[in-house]
Amino acid sequence: MIAFKMHKGDIVLSKEQTTMSWLVRKVTKSNWSHVGIYNGLGKVISSVPFRGVVYKNYGDMFDVCSNVCVYRVKDLSEEKADEVLKFCDSKQGIKYDFAQAALLGWRIVFNTLETAKSDPNPNNFVCSELVAEAFHSVGIDFGKIPDNVLPGTIEKSPLTRRII
Repeated sequence: MIAFKMHKGDIVLSKEQTTMSWLVRKVTKSNWSHVGIYNGLGKVISSVPFRGVVYKNYGDMFDVCSNVCVYRVKDLSEEKADEVLKFCDSKQGIKYDFAQAALLGWRIVFNTLETAKSDPNPNNFVCSELVAEAFHSVGIDFGKIPDNVLPGTIEKSPLTRRII
């Protein structure tokens, strides 16, 4: 269906019809509450609460999400897309970072996203942190501090364009 139009390394943004998704969108002032990276083979890798860094079938996202869109990083070479996915693959099974999620909320409320640098669990990830750090590993930065990148930051980045 849609997957054949997508490329390895495309960024999938989504929102669910849940209270938590609504809260994330409200606090972050974003249209999206979740983000992952398409692997080119029908799957999206992301960091999910209670499951950690895992692959999900792209088609399954439509079952739980009221809206999904895809952004492509402009001029992303296939080699860099492979490196982004290699980074993500190396993080499979790592725990979701609930402390970072709470800290991001705090930083949003107190407007310190652009200055705060400490991550209480640098080896765990929230969804947008995984995506930002994966692209950072190949020299593509969506914000000054990858730990503090939000789904809306990626959506509004001049480095991306919406394809679906």
